[in-house]
Amino acid sequence: MKHTLLATLALATATLTSAHTAQAQDISAETQCLIDNVFHEARGEPLKGRILVASVTLSRVKAKHRGQTTICGVVYDPYQFSWTSMPKAELARRVKSDRATYNTITEYVLKWQKHNTVPITDVVHYARHEVNNYWTQKMSPVTQVGAHVFYAHNL
Repeated sequence: MKHTLLATLALATATLTSAHTAQAQDISAETQCLIDNVFHEARGEPLKGRILVASVTLSRVKAKHRGQTTICGVVYDPYQFSWTSMPKAELARRVKSDRATYNTITEYVLKWQKHNTVPITDVVHYARHEVNNYWTQKMSPVTQVGAHVFYAHNL
């Protein structure tokens, strides 16, 4: 599984370096949810970490994780992504203070969707490397990128 995930990460990364800059366009609510999740969860992470956060989000949709079947459903499912419970003013401040990163992530997500290069895998959870709680104990770590460890259910 780790080999497949890393190969797909390489493809997603290559797509970004070879694709042209995304043109300004209307963004669907589902795409906006993915952009927001990648920004708030991985804005300080390397590109591979951002790709993996997008991958976890989309893999949860495919798996109907906790009964959710849409990107927005997965993102706003209670207690799944901590940023979703933050005050809106704080979220807006984050975006305003790091607009360049937000714009870069928007461009990435649009390219990934256009080229269908975000991996859909069994990796459906991640946590900061210092997190050691009940659910990380029940899962298998697959890889670590930046400050996050990515997990799959024990098979």
